[in-house]
Amino acid sequence: MYAAGRLGKRAAWAVSRVASRFTDRAWTRFALTHTLRLLEAVVESAMLRRQVDPAGWRASGGMPPEDVSYAAAVRACSFLGQAGEEAAGPGGTGRGNAVMVRIRLPFDEEQRAVFEQTSAMLRAAYGPDRPEWWCLAVMARHFLDCYEHADRDHVRAPLRRAIWRRVIERDNYTCLAAECRLRSHLESDHILLRSRGGSLETWNQVPMCAPHHHYLKHEVGSVCIRGIAPNDLEVTMGDRVYRNDAIVVPAFSEETLDEDPWELSGPRGG
Repeated sequence: MYAAGRLGKRAAWAVSRVASRFTDRAWTRFALTHTLRLLEAVVESAMLRRQVDPAGWRASGGMPPEDVSYAAAVRACSFLGQAGEEAAGPGGTGRGNAVMVRIRLPFDEEQRAVFEQTSAMLRAAYGPDRPEWWCLAVMARHFLDCYEHADRDHVRAPLRRAIWRRVIERDNYTCLAAECRLRSHLESDHILLRSRGGSLETWNQVPMCAPHHHYLKHEVGSVCIRGIAPNDLEVTMGDRVYRNDAIVVPAFSEETLDEDPWELSGPRGG
């Protein structure tokens, strides 16, 4: 499929990392019918599962999932990476491909006292072994939930930035446009435009890189987004239609998997 130009280099590389001679057809079909960002997330999840849960991996036959969303695939990578680290034990190397991030928070004395008091209350309610990052995540979620339904005409800039950070974290800091893997210069794109009454809530926002957002969507008009984020989206790009990262137009033909890539790519030299 790569030789015939059906699969790009990154998609072919992703499939080669996880497919076997028994599952290559299924993985190739998945690569041909889903976006690159979903393919890479699913492959990463599959590789972590093969390392952390070999028995479960063998029971599944090493096949790609039937129906999976991008958000679910990313969450699976996080959970499996954490499981691998716990399985390795102290000082082990079982974290697989999980990335550990250390964050420093510059608290003053008063802020530190409030944080420690709130953390103590959370540990008393949910268990004394809850780490600091978990307590901080609960506090942040509580803050966002409290202000999520604020009147959009009176939302201040700090709250808008907080909601936007929640959106890009939800989508793993990745542009929504199909086959785009940019993780920088991301901007907020409203599914239903604010000028047409669109909400500032997270379900009406998706991350897009500046080129796709400004040029392809608003100037050229070749990108159209409909639905509710993150798991009920339909994205139209040119003559292709994606629904939750799966290609629905044009329809996929199973005969594609039976084609000889060398015949399609022409005679070989040498």
